[in-house]
This record gives sequence, structure tokens and C-alpha cells, in this order.
Amino acid sequence: MHPGYVQGEVLQSKLRECQQLTQLCDLSRRVRDSTGALNDELDKIIDHLEVMGQVMANWASVFDNVRTIGDRVETGQDQADTFTLVAVPTHTLPNEGDNPSGNVPNL
Repeated sequence: MHPGYVQGEVLQSKLRECQQLTQLCDLSRRVRDSTGALNDELDKIIDHLEVMGQVMANWASVFDNVRTIGDRVETGQDQADTFTLVAVPTHTLPNEGDNPSGNVPNL
């Protein structure tokens, strides 16, 4: 074989390898970008779940208070007492304009 032919064949092989590496790098970048977007969405979901957990804990406390009041009324205890049921949030959400990052969900 002619030495120039062998060099050309090696050059073509290296060119294909470079193209494959370029494609692999592009694919890696797309996967990284997609993973970043997925992580952002998961962070938002986690924030929503945390708020929902706090709301449910508040409601559990309210229902417990109602049950206690109901039990006391049924047994005739403290009938002269006046009960006021107040639900106080343990977590407040900022106004949409107060949080430009969008990390805390607005309900």
C-alpha cells in the first residue's frame, strides 16, 4: 500500500472519532441541561409538599382542638367557658412579587 493512502485512512478514522466525541459532548450537555431542569422541578415539588405537610399539620391540630372542645361539652365540663377556635398558620407564603426566584410555591 502507498504510505499516503494509509495516512489518509488513519486521518479519516481520526476524523470519525472526533465527530463521535463531538456528538457525545453535545449529548452530555443536553443530558446535563435536562437534569438541571428536572432538579428545578423536583425542588418546586418538594417545596409544595413541605407547605402541604404544614397545612395538614395545622388542620390536624384544629381537628384535635375541636374534638377536645366537643368532649368537654359532652361531659358538661366548663360549660360556662366560651371557646374561640383560631387556626394560625405556621408558615406564610410571600406575595408573588416578593420572591422572584419562585422557590416557594404560591397557593
